[in-house]
Amino acid sequence: MDCFSMNQDMRFVIYGAGGNCYHIKNLLQNEKYSIAAILDRRAEAIHDVEAVPVYTLEQFAALDESKQRSVIIVSVKNVFEHVNIVRELLEQGYKNIIYKPFPILQGEHDEEWDSINYAYEMIVEEETLSDLRERQIACSRDNHVMVFKDELYMAEDNGKVMCRMPVELVCNYNREDAYGLLPMAAYYPLLNLYRYLLFAGTEQEWEEVEKDFLLYAIDWVERTGKEFSDSLKNSMLHSRVEVFGEMQRKADIDKDFFARNAVSVKRMDSFRFFLSTSGRNRVSFLIARGQRFVPVYMSREDYDFWLNRDKFEELRQYLEKRKINKLFTAVPHPLMVSYKSETIDYVHLFCMPVVKEIYRLLHWEAAEKKCDDCKINVMKYNEKRQELKIVAAVKDEGCMGRLLLMYGMHCYRLYADEKQEEISRLLDALFWIKDFTEISADNVKDMVLQCRILIADSRVTMPFIPDLKGTVVFLLQWGDSMPEALGDRFIKRKLLFQTIWQREKVSGWMLVRDNR
Repeated sequence: MDCFSMNQDMRFVIYGAGGNCYHIKNLLQNEKYSIAAILDRRAEAIHDVEAVPVYTLEQFAALDESKQRSVIIVSVKNVFEHVNIVRELLEQGYKNIIYKPFPILQGEHDEEWDSINYAYEMIVEEETLSDLRERQIACSRDNHVMVFKDELYMAEDNGKVMCRMPVELVCNYNREDAYGLLPMAAYYPLLNLYRYLLFAGTEQEWEEVEKDFLLYAIDWVERTGKEFSDSLKNSMLHSRVEVFGEMQRKADIDKDFFARNAVSVKRMDSFRFFLSTSGRNRVSFLIARGQRFVPVYMSREDYDFWLNRDKFEELRQYLEKRKINKLFTAVPHPLMVSYKSETIDYVHLFCMPVVKEIYRLLHWEAAEKKCDDCKINVMKYNEKRQELKIVAAVKDEGCMGRLLLMYGMHCYRLYADEKQEEISRLLDALFWIKDFTEISADNVKDMVLQCRILIADSRVTMPFIPDLKGTVVFLLQWGDSMPEALGDRFIKRKLLFQTIWQREKVSGWMLVRDNR
């Protein structure tokens, strides 16, 4: 393997002007090493650090005529960002790089990674560099920076694989009712109840929680031939509260309870996994507590189907060839869950709440009065679900549209650019999705006229909004300003979330047409 050594002939450069920078700078200066520069994206504002000049990487690389003599030490405290920084350095021609190798964070080891990691640990944690003087340190290379490791596999026994499954892929039992195959991450009758019990809420919120739960419960009551009386309603609610209390106690004192009692799932023809044994309450409880993954059992055949190694390899080669260091959101795949993403909680903060509201809308539209209560007319519900047309114009590499397609919704996707479309198609193939319908420039207006629901991103130009005939818009709003065309015609019904992404305030809204 190619190596370099820390000797007096080398020039040292620190990447990152943050907290670790001062420790590393003082350590190098105490050892009489020459510091050529500090690299930082904020170079123009910082200018220098105690007389050491600060440049952007691009500025310094243009000036550096002897890159083989430069040693770059990555001082950025977020070690998960190091893999992306190293790729940028390699693109500029640097190979003598000291950083925290991403494979080490994943528990992987080899001679090269261990060599680089040892040097990094010594520089960051020690007060002397005596152990590194003239030590051979492995050079970095592009095809050795990232390792794709199955991080969801847990164990296997008698042909059954136990793994951690992303909650958005787990669906309810495969039954012929309005709640059959509803994704568990959008299973609002139980999720909203358990979240209310976990975090409390207002009286108005409880009214909605109770109303949704009773609509959900009446289906079971009718199948069992019981009379849906006030006493039975109270009994069913009380039963759920008791179940919640037991699960809460187990979660607090028995950390392995939910793994020992993992649910079993089975793959459908399309890429969904439905509960094949009891466990709906356990899964709902874990999701309500904020878990992004739940322990499940599945057959080895289903697990291999999920891995889809041929399509994964196509995606991996595409990302490496084009040096794409991060995606917009996390990919729910065993080999991709650790791939760098800009918004790791996008699916849980925006996508699944949108899916939940769409299902809730359909359920209540198909609800019919029965005595003093309401029951979902399943035939009417299925008709409305099949008729529903959705346009997703979100800059998320097809994520929202892909989920809706998985759940049997008719969704048309409008891409922001060619790169978004290419990645989306590769991710579709990874998840065995083939029946997607895209929007071309020629049929945008037709699709918009057909759609009832628009899922919009304020970063995406949407000239077709004035033609929108739909009644509901789900908006991913960056900053405080709403697209002017929407603000004139729609009002905010519900705040889905609010957080900070990419140093910017981001909100998710459910908007409805203003008929005043």
